[in-house]
Amino acid sequence: MITLCLHHVSSNTQGGANYRQFLITPKGLTRVIRSARALGMEFISMADVLRDPQAFWQTNHANKIVMTYDDGYENFFTDALPVHEREGCPATVFAVAGKFSGHNDWDPDMPYSPLMSLEQMQQATRSGLITIGSHSLLHRRLQSITPDELNRELEQSHQILAAGLGDGYLPVLAYPYGNYSQEVVESAKDSPYTYAFTIKRGFWLPTTPSHEVPRFCVGFEDGYPFVFFAKCLRNRLRAVIKSALCR
Repeated sequence: MITLCLHHVSSNTQGGANYRQFLITPKGLTRVIRSARALGMEFISMADVLRDPQAFWQTNHANKIVMTYDDGYENFFTDALPVHEREGCPATVFAVAGKFSGHNDWDPDMPYSPLMSLEQMQQATRSGLITIGSHSLLHRRLQSITPDELNRELEQSHQILAAGLGDGYLPVLAYPYGNYSQEVVESAKDSPYTYAFTIKRGFWLPTTPSHEVPRFCVGFEDGYPFVFFAKCLRNRLRAVIKSALCR
């Protein structure tokens, strides 16, 4: 199975080359979804995996895609959500629980970008397509803080999101910056999170460690259909081969 990682969705591409690595336009997002489906891929909800993991992995998962977004930017609500609703495509947004209605102050080298409010997240989940996971409490580098601070980042973010979103929340975590250590992994395993996601490239297989799930990042160039079509075809073939080898 392939897990995609996105960040910004916006028609405004004026943010520099580094920003464009984390950006896709609404038209580009539409092309990504349609290109993958043209190859016979199916977008599924993260909830489908969590509902009964053992049963899920016994089904054909090589043609499945889980789409995720990190940080919970407001442009998800304004620009991405309409695409997901129009295309009927599920996704999970990893939100920074301590910064509702704030902005990306953890990354001063990037353009100022507002984050969704709790109310916007609640509204997004009402579609039945969108679920919310945790991207920690304050978007800190988890491997660089004390054990007590780490526990606070994991536990409090879970509590805030679970209380605020109810069934719209899933107990899954994406490591801020994609950075983690073995100590962070062990803490995540001891926390309420069923799965934790990295930004290492690779496929989500039955043998994948539950708290080190890899993802393929999607950026501006993937909004051109032939680029993403080629990547998707390559990744699907690799996923099929790896899945066969794991049986």
